[in-house]
Amino acid sequence: MSTIKKRSLIGVLGKFPLQAILIVPFVVQIVSIVGFVGFLSFKNGQRAINDLASQLQNEVSLRTIEHLDRLLATPTQITQINVDAYELGNLNLQDLDRIGLYFYKQMRVFKNLGYMNFGDINGGFVGIGREDDGTLYLELMRPADRGKYKRYALDDRGKPIRVIATEEYDYQNDDRYANPAKAGKPLWSEIYNWEDRPEIVSISSSYPIYDQNRKLICVIGIDLILTQINSFLESLKVSPAGKVFILERNGLFVATSSKETLYRMNNNKAERINISESQDPLIQATAKNLIKRFDNFSQIAKNQRFEFNLTGDRTFVQVIPWQDKLGLDWLIVVVIPESDFMGQINANTRTTIILNIVALIVAIVIGILTTRWVTLPLISLNLAAKEIAKGEWHQTVDIERSDEVGQLASSFNYMAKQLKSSFEALKLVISQANQVGLKITLSTNQIATASRQLEAAVTEQAASTTEVNATAKEIAETSGKLVKKVENIVHKVQSTAKLSSNSRTSLMEMSIAMSQLAQATKLISTRLGIMLEKANNINSVVTIIANLADIMQLISLNATIEAEKAGQNGLGFSVVAKEITRLAHKMGFASEEIQLMVKEIQSSVSDGVIEMGKFSQEVSNHLEQVGQIAEEVTLVIEEVQNITPSFEEVSYSVEQQFEGATQISMSISHLSESSKQIVQSLKETNQVLDRLNDTTQVLRGIISTSVDLLR
Repeated sequence: MSTIKKRSLIGVLGKFPLQAILIVPFVVQIVSIVGFVGFLSFKNGQRAINDLASQLQNEVSLRTIEHLDRLLATPTQITQINVDAYELGNLNLQDLDRIGLYFYKQMRVFKNLGYMNFGDINGGFVGIGREDDGTLYLELMRPADRGKYKRYALDDRGKPIRVIATEEYDYQNDDRYANPAKAGKPLWSEIYNWEDRPEIVSISSSYPIYDQNRKLICVIGIDLILTQINSFLESLKVSPAGKVFILERNGLFVATSSKETLYRMNNNKAERINISESQDPLIQATAKNLIKRFDNFSQIAKNQRFEFNLTGDRTFVQVIPWQDKLGLDWLIVVVIPESDFMGQINANTRTTIILNIVALIVAIVIGILTTRWVTLPLISLNLAAKEIAKGEWHQTVDIERSDEVGQLASSFNYMAKQLKSSFEALKLVISQANQVGLKITLSTNQIATASRQLEAAVTEQAASTTEVNATAKEIAETSGKLVKKVENIVHKVQSTAKLSSNSRTSLMEMSIAMSQLAQATKLISTRLGIMLEKANNINSVVTIIANLADIMQLISLNATIEAEKAGQNGLGFSVVAKEITRLAHKMGFASEEIQLMVKEIQSSVSDGVIEMGKFSQEVSNHLEQVGQIAEEVTLVIEEVQNITPSFEEVSYSVEQQFEGATQISMSISHLSESSKQIVQSLKETNQVLDRLNDTTQVLRGIISTSVDLLR
């Protein structure tokens, strides 16, 4: 089975409760086994019935065949004895009285014979018959009687004692005499009913006797009463409703185990009936199926076995052909209804079904009790695990068992205690981390505020520098004009004095602006020092966060190990441990980003401090130059007042003033560029601080998520 199919099967089975998974297969197996056993029992019962029916049919058929062989061989054997007696000279066929006495003794020995007769070609006839009560009588016709015989009652020694009847009888035209005489061999007659007693059915075996010249002397006949076969068939215990009957190939009854009449009277003459005319329902149904299957009974050349349904029950039929040497060709039919065997079998089947149902109920009850014994502790463990997942760390299970479930409960309780300790430690760590985050946020806000103030101060400084630069340019222009007009200085003393006075005023303003610039530069240096100190504080806080992240990773590792020990029941704790690990990684990553940002801030602030130092130094130098220029301008003004004697000095001072103003303008330009760079650095610092503040907020959100998970 492929992995996908296994996962699919596990996914499908995972949707059902454990009790159903345990009970349903068990019940299905029991039901299948019980059903299979019941089916086998039913099939075995059917097979046993078939075998029993077959054995019973074979036994009945064999006994019937043996009886027929023995019964129908008797006439042939007696006739052969008589022929041997004649050939040995022990029987004189001319002595009718002697023949009568001889037959009398044979009839007393062979109780199954109904009639023995002798008829010669001269008109002599002797017959010994048997009454219903077993007494014997003599029928005697001598040649001089001209076709009339007399019936005599006999004494115990076989001698006639009185005439009881006289009848005409043309025996030579009787088939029992004429047919064998014509055929020249022993023959069986047709089965017939006695005229005076139609309830008796007989068959006659006739044997022609010839002299040495093959000339017919007489015919000896023996009548066999077939009615006694009915009694034999009735004595066979086939089954309560089973039937055995014998029929000829033309379908006429020979004998039957049923007690029905096998003939009907038509014009005071008995006529044998066909099996299809039987009054017995079982024989009648069997006859219909025989006719339907074979149509012509002469086609049955070997044993046949079949079954048919009669009123919903199976009926087993066996047909066996039977022949003898003299030409008899009969069919022995044994019919056994299945219902004759099904009484006890049905009782046994009902008992088996009841026992199977009881066994099924007991098995299901045992399965349910066993399943509850297995699943109730697991359900308790599941409920306890869900409570722990909700934050109820005090949950434990009380299962006093020493098997695998008890060991699982002990492991679960131990794991719950370990998780409680771990999560309490984790709560403490998260609380500390939350405090550190608040401190970081506070420090970041302070740094951002200081940075914005510094940015404002530098912006103001840049504006002042721009004003100073403009003033320096004006001074340079004024000084240039003074140089150009030095030839006319004498003529324009008043103008020069005025311009000098203006220059002095401008230098005073420049001095004031330069002083303000120096103060702003010092303030910026102080702010940058504060920023550098705050950045160092942030770095120490970040170090604490990194340590907390390491502690959380260690705690998550311990929780993962405990969850692995708990197996399937620790999956919930494994998920929590993985979440803590993910938060720890995020805190570590955030702390690294903060460290990088702090380093960038430290680098930017250090560069700003250096630049501000340089700028402050340049401002101090230019402030000294402005002072010097102011002093020189003052001297120029004083000298202008005494312009005439000091013209050369004024001219030289004006040139110096022009050069100084040019240098001041260049220095102010450099100072303006430095101020712009400082403003750009402060903007970048503010961006870094904003990113640091965002990272801090993310860190606080992670900490809040962890707190919610722990709750």
